[in-house]
Amino acid sequence: MVPTDYHDFLLGAVSMGAALVGLLFVAISVNPGGVGEAGHLTMRLRAVCAMSALLNALFVSMVALLPGGTIGGVAAALGTSGVLTMVGLLLLVLRRRRDVPMSQFARMVVLVVGQGSVCVLQVVGGVRLVVDPGDLGTVQTQAILLIVFFAIGVLRAWEYVGAGSIGWRAVLDEARRGARVGAGAGVGAGVAKDEPTVPAEQG
Repeated sequence: MVPTDYHDFLLGAVSMGAALVGLLFVAISVNPGGVGEAGHLTMRLRAVCAMSALLNALFVSMVALLPGGTIGGVAAALGTSGVLTMVGLLLLVLRRRRDVPMSQFARMVVLVVGQGSVCVLQVVGGVRLVVDPGDLGTVQTQAILLIVFFAIGVLRAWEYVGAGSIGWRAVLDEARRGARVGAGAGVGAGVAKDEPTVPAEQG
C-alpha cells in the first residue's frame, strides 16, 4: 500500500498527467502526419516518446490512488511496456538511419536509450515493491521516476509542436548560428573591400 504521505503528490500527478495527455492528443490531431508510417522519423519519435512517458506516469499515479492500491505491479508492467516501445523505436531509427543526418541520428539514439533506461529502473523498482510493498525507499524512487517521465513527456511534446530546443542545447544552437552569421558577414565584407573602385566617367 502506498503511504498516505504521497496522496497529494499522486493526486496532482493524475491531474497534470490527464491534462498533458489531452493537450498532446490535440497537438497530434492538428499535425497527424508526424505519427503515420510515412511521417518524418524525428516527429514520430517525439510523439511516441511523449505519449509513452505521459501515459506511464498517469496510469501509475491512478493505480496508486486506488484504495489499498500498490504501484509495484503496475510499475513493473508499464516499465516493461516502455522498454519494449523504446526497443521498437530504436530498431526503427536504425532501419531508417540514412534518412537523417548523422548528428540527428546520434541524438535520437541517445534519447531513446535514455528513456529506455528510465523504464528499466521503473521495472526494477516495481519488482522490488512486488516482493516488499513496504520498501519506502523504493516508493520514493518510483515517485521521482514519475517526475522524470513527466519531464521527458513535456520536452518531447514541446519539440513535437515545433517550439524548438530549450535549455543549454538552445544556447549552443544559437551560438553556432551566430558564429555562422558572423563568419558570413566577415567574408562578405572582405569581398566588398577587395573589389576595385571604378572611377566615374568625366562628362
